[in-house]
Amino acid sequence: MKSDISDHRLVAPQCTSLLPVDTVHKNQWFTVCNRGGYYTIEHNHPQVMILPIVDQKAIVMVRAYRPIIADTPLELPSGGAIEREIPVEAARRELSEETGITIHDVERFEVLSPFGAYPTKPAISSLFSGSNYYGRI
Repeated sequence: MKSDISDHRLVAPQCTSLLPVDTVHKNQWFTVCNRGGYYTIEHNHPQVMILPIVDQKAIVMVRAYRPIIADTPLELPSGGAIEREIPVEAARRELSEETGITIHDVERFEVLSPFGAYPTKPAISSLFSGSNYYGRI
């Protein structure tokens, strides 16, 4: 099942029946809410994740030090959109920032079904795919 960036699940929580909704914490990056006893982390900007496919054989992943687990796990390039940035532009920027791979033509990004990166996050991430990143940079 493919999606597009107008998918309502990507921009707003869909758990409207979980009441009451109390804001526990809010900062410039995210909000923590208590939604009827379920705690959620809700990002204040759209989130993107990229699945970079190389020659239909491999994917590009990154390592980032995570102090909470004191390790550098493998992760897909991902991040949040900056003010007024559309998700595909955020995907292009995040891929470049995290891997050094620069894609000029955003048409090379394919929108995939939304991805629930965090099971407790009611608004899910846009997931983009592409192939042959090294062959056509």
